[in-house]
Amino acid sequence: MFERDNIPNTKEYMQEIRTLHDQLVEICAMSLREAKTADLRDKKILIRAIMRDAHDYGLYVNPSCDFSAEECAIDMWVDKVEYIDNNAFYLYLTQAEPNIFWNIEREGEIPERIEDAKMCIAVRCNDNGETPYIPVAYLLALALKLAVRMIEERPETETAWTEYLNGHRTMWLTGIFQPLLAMAHDD
Repeated sequence: MFERDNIPNTKEYMQEIRTLHDQLVEICAMSLREAKTADLRDKKILIRAIMRDAHDYGLYVNPSCDFSAEECAIDMWVDKVEYIDNNAFYLYLTQAEPNIFWNIEREGEIPERIEDAKMCIAVRCNDNGETPYIPVAYLLALALKLAVRMIEERPETETAWTEYLNGHRTMWLTGIFQPLLAMAHDD
């Protein structure tokens, strides 16, 4: 598990994170381009929305920051996603009960939805960590669910997805994940 002090404080590292974020947003948008919307309430996808700019809480490694992203986070259920354009989509969310990721006493239980706490977030490429910010780990889970759902609903799109992923495989494996891991473990 990464601790805040172990995150590399380099421009290259942060550029890799921004690149990955933008690629995941594009994959989500690409998955929605034809259908325009996807109801995901039944998929039980949890995400975390950080309610402060990334520069404030140290995503871009602000050493003077005296609070963490977790202190500014709201855990949300994804209800629906809607296409805006090739670089953006809307997330319709319902707040989950508090502290769901740390409540080990209730392991295996599905967290409740707080039905009167709903939100709509526009997720865009090049957002530079502006509020609300969806971390890349949660965007990755959402992108995978959307891509699989699209292929299941429209099998004819599988060839286009295969070509897209083959074209980006080198960037994904060597251009993103390997440098991130290497930078995170360098001391």
